[in-house]
Parts: sequence; C-alpha cells; structure tokens
Amino acid sequence: MTSVHSVVDKNGDLIDLVYFCGDFCHQQWCKETDHPYDGWNGCHEIQHNETCADCGALIKGASNESANI
Repeated sequence: MTSVHSVVDKNGDLIDLVYFCGDFCHQQWCKETDHPYDGWNGCHEIQHNETCADCGALIKGASNESANI
C-alpha cells in the first residue's frame, strides 16, 4: 500500500504530500533529497492515481481500482 511523506515548512505547516509505492522507495527518496525520514508511514488508501516519487511506479487510487485503470 501507499507510503506517504509529509513535507512541512519551518512553522510546521503541511505544504506537500509525497507518495511512494512502498517504504523502501520512501527511505531512498529521503536519502537522495535530504528530507528527514520519520519512520514508516504506509498503508494509506489514496483516492486518485499517483506516481511513486522515487521509482515512478503507478500507484492506483481507490476510485480507479474497480475500473482496472
């Protein structure tokens, strides 16, 4: 299931969500981009298709699962 990284600004406000196909890609992306890895944040169900920020794999969203898109 989808792993999510929350990007926050210096005030702690959420400014972006970055999606990954799994925790391995999440950890790799954090290492490569110097973002802090705050531990496993997976098993999220997303609404729409997203692309893994690390490997580029398609992550199917819940609204598309039944249509096999």
